Amino acid sequence: MLMTDRTLKRGETATLGVVDGDLQVGRKATIKAEAGGKVVVTGDVIFDGSATVDCSLECNSVEVKAAPHTGGTIKVNGDLTAREEVDVADSLEVSGTASAEGFDVGGHMSAGSVLSKRVRVGGHFRVKGALESDSVDVAGHLSALGKVKVVDLHVGGHAEVGGGTISGNIQVRGHIEVRSRLEYGELQTYGQVSLAGGSKGERLSVLGRVKFAGDSTCRSLEVKGAAEAKGDLAAEEIDVLGMMRVTGHLTVSKGFKVLGIADIRGRVDCQKLVVEGRLNAEKAVVVDEADVSGELRTVGGMKAASIAVRRGAKVTGPLVGGQVEIGEKPGFGQWPSVWSEVRGRIGQMTDVEDVYGRSVRIAAYSQAKRVFADEVQMDNGSIAHQVTYTKDIRLTPQYYIHLPPQKTDKLPDPPL
Repeated sequence: MLMTDRTLKRGETATLGVVDGDLQVGRKATIKAEAGGKVVVTGDVIFDGSATVDCSLECNSVEVKAAPHTGGTIKVNGDLTAREEVDVADSLEVSGTASAEGFDVGGHMSAGSVLSKRVRVGGHFRVKGALESDSVDVAGHLSALGKVKVVDLHVGGHAEVGGGTISGNIQVRGHIEVRSRLEYGELQTYGQVSLAGGSKGERLSVLGRVKFAGDSTCRSLEVKGAAEAKGDLAAEEIDVLGMMRVTGHLTVSKGFKVLGIADIRGRVDCQKLVVEGRLNAEKAVVVDEADVSGELRTVGGMKAASIAVRRGAKVTGPLVGGQVEIGEKPGFGQWPSVWSEVRGRIGQMTDVEDVYGRSVRIAAYSQAKRVFADEVQMDNGSIAHQVTYTKDIRLTPQYYIHLPPQKTDKLPDPPL
């Protein structure tokens, strides 16, 4: 039945069909549908306070005038479809799909699924199914257990996401847990992040703790707190200022910088490596240069085009490179400043094990076990157990080699 503008009194229960115009609803009123389980309002629906819509509701817009936290909760036992805005001063509960141009809810909001360009919630926001929106801003906690398709997400509390895509900026002050694969843009969190295996992102900045539950990819990763990856981890750039642990292999297509502690059970492959803290790995392969002013521990060794081991640094495992400098003074900005154990070693001997290279220099206050190179230079105060070379050796007055240097036609093959 077609009706014109309609007003429901306080506590009234009305059965409606199509309202041609606006619908004014008094506090604690109940709306039921004539047939088909839906009420259609061609104009706006204005609520004075809490009310129950015991069916689906379609309208131009929704407005609730009740002040926040006064019990002005709107319950819709069905779908809510608004062509324009839904503005609720207190809370909104929709058992089905909530769809509108934008949602602005002062209290809590819950829905079966949500489709909107913009969602702002002053309290907690719970979605059982899919969530699709350009912008989601939640002051409290977020629980979106289905697939999400969001551009920007800001959460003041904790966030629980089923998976999907958040392509823009993500800021979560509490912790965020992602239960299935997530593709994300820029993620920043001050708490704990838990990402499902297969997740892929553009940039991740962690002040707290991040856990990758399986093989993951992130173009740029900055770890100021702690990171743990169960599986392989791939990135373009990684900066570790805190602690990072990877149970599989680590692949960094550009720069890998360790100012804190990084523990990689598998192999490290990167374009450039800087170690000012401590790096543990099964082995490391560096395309360009490796610069170590902290501590490097490997089982199978490290290979790089050029290697600089700074004064006071320590390397466990063989080194294989083109040009290798052992005991070089740290450059500007390269004195370790994060990891106190390394800082305490400045001024001590530079200590490495076997070195393989085209040109190897052992500087003052530096010691190596065995050196195999075409050209070798031993500075004053340098120490080696054994030196084998093919072309030239340059010795200063105050060097020490335990065994006499040996010249050979062919050097042994390096370990990697």
